Amino acid sequence: MRKIALALALAVAAAGFAFVAPAAVDAGGGPTTDVYAVHGLNLDGQTAQGDGKTNVTVCQGDTNPPLIPNFQFGEVGGPIPVPTGSAVTIKVWLQNTPGTPVDCTNGTGGNIVIDQTIPTVPAGTVALVATAGPESQGPELTPYVLNTDCVDPGNGRLTGAHAANAGTVDVLVNGSPVGQLDYGQLLDADLPAGTVKVQVDLSGNPIVAETDVEVVEANNRVIYVVGNQPITNGVEPGSAEPEAPVANTPVVPLVQDLPLDTCETPVEPETAPDSAARQPTVVAARPTFTG
Repeated sequence: MRKIALALALAVAAAGFAFVAPAAVDAGGGPTTDVYAVHGLNLDGQTAQGDGKTNVTVCQGDTNPPLIPNFQFGEVGGPIPVPTGSAVTIKVWLQNTPGTPVDCTNGTGGNIVIDQTIPTVPAGTVALVATAGPESQGPELTPYVLNTDCVDPGNGRLTGAHAANAGTVDVLVNGSPVGQLDYGQLLDADLPAGTVKVQVDLSGNPIVAETDVEVVEANNRVIYVVGNQPITNGVEPGSAEPEAPVANTPVVPLVQDLPLDTCETPVEPETAPDSAARQPTVVAARPTFTG
């Protein structure tokens, strides 16, 4: 195994939006970052990815047309090429009427829940997650830089991102503790294709019950854990700007799959007994960037 860490997952859900807008972002021929968007704002107590509830409109500043109209909880998509190092202002509006997008120029038809500028778009491949934010703060966008390195033949990658309004979580893979994650951190693992068991605990209590997770060859299965752990009570409506009713919503894992290249020269595997073949070793969490 080359790089091992953790994964958090339930099942793959449909990817349902196109994060594109004509002339919304001009790459200008320079280096670009592939940006994916993840709707992790669990505003109405959703319990599953893509359950058809809270719809939002995502705007680039006050510019029409929207980047993403009718964006549903749990949807993941993209990428859109954004100039690396550029600043991007994103506004997320909660739609008053599901199916009717908000007018980006004046906000007609909705209430704003996020108005945030990412001052410097990181290089590489980035997932921009709309989430409830850490305790005592309002909803926010949190970028996670994803690992797109090649994997050895027969291997896949699992990535876990802590985007929930919860404290430090303990992660167990195949029943063994592999480390801890704080909000805004992620870890990834290269593992042989197959199935592993993953559990996520907070203060000794599972917030994502033990789940069979499939490792897919030449694929990065990314799992974003979003929502609010009830004992932290989240952000009460009216307690922060912009306002959004995000308290006491369940913690839910959202899944994204990204294809990976297979390395031309595989690394010789370490000799290990079969019982240890799928046990991960923790690597440092990749840095994330907040606006």
